[in-house]
Amino acid sequence: MSPRDNHQLAHFIRRARDERGWSQVELARRSGVSRPTLIRIEQAEIESPDPHKLQLLARSLDLGVEDLFALADYATPGGLPAFGPYLRAR
Repeated sequence: MSPRDNHQLAHFIRRARDERGWSQVELARRSGVSRPTLIRIEQAEIESPDPHKLQLLARSLDLGVEDLFALADYATPGGLPAFGPYLRAR
Protein backbone atom coordinates (compact mmCIF):
# COMPACT_ATOMS: atom_id res chain seq x y z
CA MET A 1 0.00 0.00 0.00
CA SER A 2 1.54 3.32 -1.06
CA PRO A 3 1.40 6.40 1.17
CA ARG A 4 -1.56 8.71 0.62
CA ASP A 5 -0.83 11.76 -1.55
CA ASN A 6 -2.53 14.70 0.15
CA HIS A 7 -1.06 17.46 -2.01
CA GLN A 8 -4.49 18.38 -3.39
CA LEU A 9 -5.95 18.61 0.10
CA ALA A 10 -2.97 20.70 1.23
CA HIS A 11 -3.32 23.06 -1.73
CA PHE A 12 -7.10 23.39 -1.21
CA ILE A 13 -6.73 24.36 2.47
CA ARG A 14 -3.80 26.70 1.82
CA ARG A 15 -5.65 28.43 -1.03
CA ALA A 16 -8.80 28.88 1.11
CA ARG A 17 -6.68 30.37 3.91
CA ASP A 18 -4.84 32.68 1.50
CA GLU A 19 -8.12 33.85 -0.06
CA ARG A 20 -9.23 35.04 3.36
CA GLY A 21 -5.91 36.79 3.95
CA TRP A 22 -5.23 34.70 7.05
CA SER A 23 -1.85 33.57 8.28
CA GLN A 24 -1.34 30.06 9.57
CA VAL A 25 -1.36 31.52 13.07
CA GLU A 26 -4.77 33.10 12.44
CA LEU A 27 -6.29 29.90 11.04
CA ALA A 28 -4.85 27.90 13.93
CA ARG A 29 -6.40 30.35 16.40
CA ARG A 30 -9.79 30.34 14.68
CA SER A 31 -9.97 26.57 14.20
CA GLY A 32 -8.32 25.23 17.34
CA VAL A 33 -5.94 23.13 15.23
CA SER A 34 -2.37 23.65 16.41
CA ARG A 35 -0.08 25.58 14.08
CA PRO A 36 2.44 22.70 13.83
CA THR A 37 -0.38 20.36 12.75
CA LEU A 38 -1.72 22.93 10.30
CA ILE A 39 1.76 23.34 8.79
CA ARG A 40 2.07 19.57 8.36
CA ILE A 41 -1.38 19.38 6.73
CA GLU A 42 -0.58 22.27 4.37
CA GLN A 43 2.72 20.63 3.42
CA ALA A 44 1.02 17.25 2.83
CA GLU A 45 3.21 15.63 5.47
CA ILE A 46 0.33 13.87 7.24
CA GLU A 47 -0.77 10.76 5.37
CA SER A 48 -4.18 10.53 7.06
CA PRO A 49 -5.22 13.83 8.67
CA ASP A 50 -7.47 13.50 11.70
CA PRO A 51 -11.09 13.79 10.46
CA HIS A 52 -11.98 15.95 13.49
CA LYS A 53 -9.23 18.42 12.59
CA LEU A 54 -10.50 18.53 9.01
CA GLN A 55 -13.98 19.33 10.37
CA LEU A 56 -12.55 22.17 12.47
CA LEU A 57 -10.68 23.57 9.47
CA ALA A 58 -13.73 23.28 7.22
CA ARG A 59 -15.91 25.12 9.75
CA SER A 60 -13.34 27.89 10.23
CA LEU A 61 -12.78 28.36 6.49
CA ASP A 62 -16.50 28.07 5.70
CA LEU A 63 -15.86 25.06 3.46
CA GLY A 64 -17.88 21.91 3.09
CA VAL A 65 -16.44 19.18 5.25
CA GLU A 66 -17.42 16.83 2.43
CA ASP A 67 -14.92 18.61 0.18
CA LEU A 68 -12.04 18.09 2.60
CA PHE A 69 -13.06 14.50 3.28
CA ALA A 70 -13.20 13.73 -0.45
CA LEU A 71 -9.72 15.18 -0.97
CA ALA A 72 -8.44 13.13 1.98
CA ASP A 73 -10.15 10.04 0.52
CA TYR A 74 -12.48 9.62 3.51
CA ALA A 75 -16.15 8.71 3.36
CA THR A 76 -18.22 11.88 3.46
CA PRO A 77 -20.27 12.39 6.64
CA GLY A 78 -23.49 13.38 4.95
CA GLY A 79 -23.63 15.12 1.64
CA LEU A 80 -21.68 14.91 -1.54
CA PRO A 81 -18.54 16.96 -2.11
CA ALA A 82 -18.61 19.91 -4.47
CA PHE A 83 -17.80 18.98 -8.05
CA GLY A 84 -14.30 20.56 -8.12
CA PRO A 85 -12.88 18.81 -5.04
CA TYR A 86 -14.53 15.57 -6.15
CA LEU A 87 -12.76 15.70 -9.51
CA ARG A 88 -9.41 16.58 -7.89
CA ALA A 89 -9.77 13.60 -5.57
CA ARG A 90 -10.35 11.28 -8.50
